[in-house]
Amino acid sequence: MKNQMKILKGKVEDYQRFAYVLLAVSGFLYFGAVIPTIEKTEFGHVLLMAGTIFFITAATACLFYARHCKRCLHEIEEDQNV
Repeated sequence: MKNQMKILKGKVEDYQRFAYVLLAVSGFLYFGAVIPTIEKTEFGHVLLMAGTIFFITAATACLFYARHCKRCLHEIEEDQNV
């Protein structure tokens, strides 16, 4: 049980970090799409916005999985306390 708890704690921390990094990357992509430049094509603009949406979706999935792991961790801790 201790090993499983350690693994779950690591997963929670890792997936939360992944989510924060993905949100930061999506922010940079969004700024790249919003800031006007002369050389930006329509395809480049669409690609930047699609990347932004993809990274935000991936960050959301990471946060949901981190929350799931955290719930499993709390259930294991409650079972050990009882």
